[in-house]
Amino acid sequence: MKVHNIHITVDELRTLAGSAIADIHGQVDELYADGLRRNSNCNWTAADLGEKRDELIRYFQRAIDLCDTLEHLEAKP
Repeated sequence: MKVHNIHITVDELRTLAGSAIADIHGQVDELYADGLRRNSNCNWTAADLGEKRDELIRYFQRAIDLCDTLEHLEAKP
């Protein structure tokens, strides 16, 4: 596995995480509805997708919380 160094600012990370949260909210419901239209034998329920959506949002919220912590630490003398 090749490792790449990625340089991103705290503000950029916060913005990306916030955008991801907004996108996740809208797209999960669309994916569920589309899946039901395409495959009536879909084993996923709305509750299943809701749990996955909430899990993804928690990950991105942790990234935002980490940004807040990093900014707080950088501000200390």
